[in-house]
Amino acid sequence: MSLSAERQLERRRKILANTLDMIREVGHDNLNVRELAKHCGVSVPTLYNQFESKEKLIVAVAEEIYGSYLKETEEACQLRGLDRLIYCVDSVGDLVENNPRICRMLVKATPKKSDTLKAALRFYTRPIVEMLYKNQLVDWIEPDDIGKRIFARIRNILVDWTEGTIADDEVTPARRIDVYFLLLGISKGPTQKRIQSLLRKELLDAKNRKKSRRPA
Repeated sequence: MSLSAERQLERRRKILANTLDMIREVGHDNLNVRELAKHCGVSVPTLYNQFESKEKLIVAVAEEIYGSYLKETEEACQLRGLDRLIYCVDSVGDLVENNPRICRMLVKATPKKSDTLKAALRFYTRPIVEMLYKNQLVDWIEPDDIGKRIFARIRNILVDWTEGTIADDEVTPARRIDVYFLLLGISKGPTQKRIQSLLRKELLDAKNRKKSRRPA
């Protein structure tokens, strides 16, 4: 790599890092390009020359964060099958609770067709393949199709959350319930019984939370 290319790459990394810091502070909707350029130590034209527009800059940040998050989460998880899938589902709930502004940006800015999206689909498909290999699922399913359905349901819940129809502390339970309902129809044997038990617990917990929120 030439010195010029290395400098451009380093500048890009610096801009992405500073953009992320500002998004954490003010949210992506309130990101000011002039303030960002000043913070990065570059001119506004240089910023636009690198990313073309504010929207494309935010997309670049979203893809960088989500891609790194998926990679780190997969590497950290030593579980397999259903336990791995539950871990994957819960990990995004943790992201919502710990970094709500970043998570809102990811939901709104991540392109529907990208390498990051492909990585997300693999993220949810891998445990399905493991469950199928262990004979815990019916043999007529396509793992890729199930992975896509799980991802779609999880994304829909996050969209509802960004619109304010789901509370922060309801994201993980809602995701679990949707995934358990989907798995219930394609699992078998002890695994199906375990999923039934997990689903029953989530539904009872949801019922109790609803009761506790009713005015006295």
